[in-house]
Amino acid sequence: MLLDNQLSGTIPDSLYDIDSLERLIIGRNQLTGMLSQKLGEMPNLKVLNVTRNGFDGEIPIDLFFSQSLQVVDLSDNELSGMLSSEVKSLTSLRHLYLQGNAFQGTIPKELGENELSKYK
Repeated sequence: MLLDNQLSGTIPDSLYDIDSLERLIIGRNQLTGMLSQKLGEMPNLKVLNVTRNGFDGEIPIDLFFSQSLQVVDLSDNELSGMLSSEVKSLTSLRHLYLQGNAFQGTIPKELGENELSKYK
């Protein structure tokens, strides 16, 4: 867990090669750039917390096909675009936090097909 430090720059590609990683908690830093498609390819990732950084661009589509993600916190970044209806593919998802970004459009009706206990 690297929460609440002074980390800056982008997430190194080598981090995505750690197949055993279950929790990537790097919120409240000064990280920037776009989130990588490789996040959705991490087979055991259950918790993704990148809150309060400077990530921009759209949510990578591959992230929506993760079979293991249970908690996703992308809040308080500079993410944009529309939330994909592919969010329904996150079958293990229980908590989703997206507030404080620049998303546009409507909330996909497919979001209601998940068994979310909490989303913002």
